[in-house]
Amino acid sequence: MAGSSRRGQVGRMLVAALAVATPLAPAAAQEADCVALSPDGFRALTEDAFDALFADDAGRVERVLQALRAQVRCLAGPVPTSSWARLLYGQALVAYARGEAWEPLVTAALRADPDLVRDLGPPVVRGYEPPAGAQAHTLPPRTDGRVVLLDGVVVTGPFDLVGPHILQLAPADGDVPWESRWVDDGVVPDRFRVSEAPSTSGPDPAASSGATASPALAVRLHAGVGVHLSTGPEVVTAEATQAGVRVSLPIEVGVAIEPGAGWVRAVGSFVPQLTGPWVYTVDGDVRSSALAGGAHLAGGGRLGRGRVGHVGALAGLHVPGRLTFQAVGGGTVWTKGGLRIEGRAGIHLTTAMRVEPAIDVAFVFSPALWTSAGRE
Repeated sequence: MAGSSRRGQVGRMLVAALAVATPLAPAAAQEADCVALSPDGFRALTEDAFDALFADDAGRVERVLQALRAQVRCLAGPVPTSSWARLLYGQALVAYARGEAWEPLVTAALRADPDLVRDLGPPVVRGYEPPAGAQAHTLPPRTDGRVVLLDGVVVTGPFDLVGPHILQLAPADGDVPWESRWVDDGVVPDRFRVSEAPSTSGPDPAASSGATASPALAVRLHAGVGVHLSTGPEVVTAEATQAGVRVSLPIEVGVAIEPGAGWVRAVGSFVPQLTGPWVYTVDGDVRSSALAGGAHLAGGGRLGRGRVGHVGALAGLHVPGRLTFQAVGGGTVWTKGGLRIEGRAGIHLTTAMRVEPAIDVAFVFSPALWTSAGRE
């Protein structure tokens, strides 16, 4: 009974669609301003449109489809295949009721999700099996490391473009924008045929955030461990001796923010000493400690293809009794895991205004906590 009731509801919706709905929205909608769209946001739009088919709300279907088509170019992630296929199938039911070509929509839906459950609509639609296509399109191998997806599925061989589809260029690494295009004219845009450096002039999936790169804004954990070397005069007291060459193992935890091609971070650290304690004075009393602590603020730019290079400057407090100023340079060695090797060179400035050379080499683990395209 539930299935019959649902099919009856579909029938009422399709009658309404004859007068109101515009399948998959007009092409001009693609020219609307770009608003950041994550895969979860895309999924929510497709499910909203599909649900509207069974709520007898054809006007809502049209509005959602217009928004979806307008924002496809801003999609920063792979198309959710099952949701996209459900929407295409729902539109096939609308096209069938309007007496229009519905077969291309079913073909496109099954291309996106071969396991699509078709338990709604007339038997001819539910049982339709697309004929073997000509598979007219092929793409040359890419040399830029990027991957082409058709409706969320990686293209590995010849393919056809019957019905509406979404073509995407996936990034070669996490810092290059996704590029997405709605295709319903059977033509593969040249951008998907020719390997080249990632475009920076096209729509930014996160333009609404006001940043200029993709991800337009990323918040990352900063967790590091390294080796610190500084030099200064040997200090000998009755309590302890501070070596002239000091080696320590700083352990750092903080947060980094990457707006576009820049980066800033705030980090706290504690620093076990390997070469003996620090000697310092408090109100004239000589004291020593085998642990140092500190914090720093740093910032700079990300360079190179994929923005794997980091350069900048650092200023901080090294307790006891020192200010730190260093230049920073490094490179990402594992993009997916966010692993970077970083070198720092500069000085400590003591409370006695003595300058001490200071060098660090750090291994930094910096996975994304959040990006403008959604949580990773």
